[in-house]
Amino acid sequence: MLLGICLGAVFVAAALAAALMIWARADARLDFTVVDSLSGSWVWDFTARIQDRFTRGYYQSDVVPAVFRFTRLAPGQAMLQVSTPHY
Repeated sequence: MLLGICLGAVFVAAALAAALMIWARADARLDFTVVDSLSGSWVWDFTARIQDRFTRGYYQSDVVPAVFRFTRLAPGQAMLQVSTPHY
């Protein structure tokens, strides 16, 4: 009986530790749009970089600017760099 209680306690402690590790390693995500500061319209052919990742933006909707997303970012501070060579 005592062995069963001890094994149950060890199982609960291990499950709690695993849940805490998963919660602590939660990935960060960044959603953003790129718009012209004067007209408010979308920007053609841009490259956005953050934490050694990049995405390219070409044609977007005429109704609303597209939302771009970086996922699985390391938690903490980072700088988003956006370049537009033909703008």
